[in-house]
Amino acid sequence: MKRIPEHIFWPGLIIAILSMSFISGGILVYVSTLNGGAQSIPHAFDSSESESFETPDDVEPKYDGIEK
Repeated sequence: MKRIPEHIFWPGLIIAILSMSFISGGILVYVSTLNGGAQSIPHAFDSSESESFETPDDVEPKYDGIEK
């Protein structure tokens, strides 16, 4: 069996790996946009028992490191 010269093999391998990466990324983007893209569930938090999503008015915001 004839060997592929190194000056052709290694650049070819890198181009093949990059090509597979771009192709798989393109397929992922294509498949994710089928059927209108990302879907959300309407009123998903309406049935939650906890009201932890609401912030009370008397709670001071945390210090974020920026002086006003």
